[in-house]
Amino acid sequence: MIFESPPRPRRRVIGRIVWPILILAAVTLGLVVSAAGTETRIQIEYLSQIHDYAVQMSRNGEALRGVAARLETISRDEFDTVNQEILEDLAEAMAFVEEDPPVLSVIPVRSLFRQALTAWEVGVEGFYESILDASDNPDDVTALDRIAAALAEIRAGDLVYEQLLVELEREDLPSPLAPLPEVVMSPVQGGLVSQSAALASAARSENNTLTLRPGLMVSQIVADPEWQLDANGMTVLRTTETVTFSVVISNRGNVVSGTQSVILTLTGTSEVGRQIIEVEPLRPGLAVTLIFDAIAVDPGASYEVTATLQDVTEDINFNDNTITVEFTVNTD
Repeated sequence: MIFESPPRPRRRVIGRIVWPILILAAVTLGLVVSAAGTETRIQIEYLSQIHDYAVQMSRNGEALRGVAARLETISRDEFDTVNQEILEDLAEAMAFVEEDPPVLSVIPVRSLFRQALTAWEVGVEGFYESILDASDNPDDVTALDRIAAALAEIRAGDLVYEQLLVELEREDLPSPLAPLPEVVMSPVQGGLVSQSAALASAARSENNTLTLRPGLMVSQIVADPEWQLDANGMTVLRTTETVTFSVVISNRGNVVSGTQSVILTLTGTSEVGRQIIEVEPLRPGLAVTLIFDAIAVDPGASYEVTATLQDVTEDINFNDNTITVEFTVNTD
């Protein structure tokens, strides 16, 4: 009899083929999951940076509305500072979105944010320049059109930002660590024509410190001997035969003043005096003290001393160009 050898088992052969395939599949799946996790992390990091810039834009919108609401009283320095800070923040955010996106999935978000920033930047710069033009040139009728154009640009940026918030709801984008805030950069709401006229009118307010104007004022009259108050609250000087007056002149405006004259007059029961001192150009925020010649006075006599800025033609407030003090000279 011929005995045939039993067939060899094929299980080991199959195992040698299947196991490498399974291992390769597992490794591939792990790499895919890892890649997906890495992209999600990059997306979240990018969106978090967008969030930080958006928070700052929201604050800038509040600041811009504060400026618009106070154009009648805001100083030019504050107006300059607020607008320059906003423009610097916009430039910083713009530099970020100008960089290449880290992953393709955030390109739509980047594009919309860049469009919003561009419109805001053009609008805020136009708002700043046109408001100053309206203030410095009261007869410039084109300033209203430029204010309206600037407001339209800012509102366009607001609308694009709203589209950005909708874009972030896509399913293929992860939620940022914190939701993006609402951003309304527009300083005013309502019709562009009416709002532009209102803003221009506020910027041209007669007593504001936004317009380029000097603001000389008579701040104080000082006497030597010094002023005193008697029991009745009346201003008196101790017994003296002469009095020397010093007048403090300040520039509360935002440009250098021109040469001006101050007239000091003393009227009373026994004597009348009049002196003039010229005030040299004075820079904004500074003050100068003018010392007049001594004037003879009589004990027991009553007087009125007045210091007046002469022939002021341009000023932020004409009501502070004169100071008058009534006093009596003591007899003992």
